[in-house]
Amino acid sequence: MCGLSGKKHTGFYAKAVRCYPGFTNPAVYLFDWELAEHTGELHVRYKLPYSDAADLDEAQKQKRIADSEPMEFSHTLDTQIGGQIAAGFVIAGFYEDKDEPEALDHWENIRRRTLLRAR
Repeated sequence: MCGLSGKKHTGFYAKAVRCYPGFTNPAVYLFDWELAEHTGELHVRYKLPYSDAADLDEAQKQKRIADSEPMEFSHTLDTQIGGQIAAGFVIAGFYEDKDEPEALDHWENIRRRTLLRAR
């Protein structure tokens, strides 16, 4: 979510853009979550960056479409955060959170959700 805010500065209004992008930690896309649902174990299956369009077989893609599920993909952190910096944003805040219950809890420092504050 990005928005404009006006600040009065020496008789005119300067517009400032504030952006609050949220994204999933790319590490989440390494794992076979369908297998984890059946076995309770996490196994690395995919490479990064991940894309449903490239990494799922045709039957899996058709099932997603039939179930009205979105197609997912990831970016590297360099692309996600570096792209915002390259566009002129300054990262002014960073927050990570996890889902409950979280299969990644075994690796305590991996959080699934990320939110930035950029201006």
